[in-house]
Amino acid sequence: MVSDIVRAAPTNMFMTYGQAVWHPAMIFRPALIGYLFLDQGSGLAFFWVSRLVLLFLVSFEFAQKILNVNRRLSFLYALMIAFSPLAQWWWAVNSIAEILAAGQGLVLFWKLYLNEQGRKRFLYAAGFLWYTGIYAFGLYPAWQVPFGWLFLFCLIAVSVGQVNVFKSLWHDKIFWAAGFFITLAPIAQAVFVSRDMIEIQMATEYPGKRFELGGHWSPIVMLYYGANLLIPFLDTWNSGGLNNLEFATRRFSAWHLWAGSCSFG
Repeated sequence: MVSDIVRAAPTNMFMTYGQAVWHPAMIFRPALIGYLFLDQGSGLAFFWVSRLVLLFLVSFEFAQKILNVNRRLSFLYALMIAFSPLAQWWWAVNSIAEILAAGQGLVLFWKLYLNEQGRKRFLYAAGFLWYTGIYAFGLYPAWQVPFGWLFLFCLIAVSVGQVNVFKSLWHDKIFWAAGFFITLAPIAQAVFVSRDMIEIQMATEYPGKRFELGGHWSPIVMLYYGANLLIPFLDTWNSGGLNNLEFATRRFSAWHLWAGSCSFG
């Protein structure tokens, strides 16, 4: 986890840099496991593609079993999530794919657990715990916190009307206790080893002192995200936006859009 190869000084490679290391907590970063067994190029391909496949499949199942829509709408929902500007802009960093997949996976496996009385419920409970670890290692509060509230509401929603929630938890208390211990042990050890790095990072201007409560934008701003459709052929830099998220939240007149499209190329 701590290596001096990168900068000739002990450097935590797992928490901040998100590299593949030999540590039990790697089970919560499955996309990086390919680097441990494959060559560099194949490891990168596995990292890039596996996250897309996982996010797409989890989103598809989430739409079918949680939103209760048909396969066509589930496919459309999965496309909209996996290829959304939010996911694609931050695809290689900030664990946005893992946060979106793990959050939906938590809700999905929780519902499956509550609706299953046979032995499969232990498999669903294990899936819930696994996704809990993946979400925890997203390590990007700017996305984890708001999405966390959303997925918490979803967990509550799927629990409403389930009379056997507490009964199921109490009946499987030994499994849950052991499961949470197995899940939290490698996380706690990784955090303990990285405590010095965490203290240093918390003392930085960004992201350490970043603080945002939101609410300063009008809800109408959300409607501007339709401008993302123009990004493939629009010069967003000269149009006043630094990236697709900033570009989509600015008020553009027809003149800006036309001028930007004419400057393409």
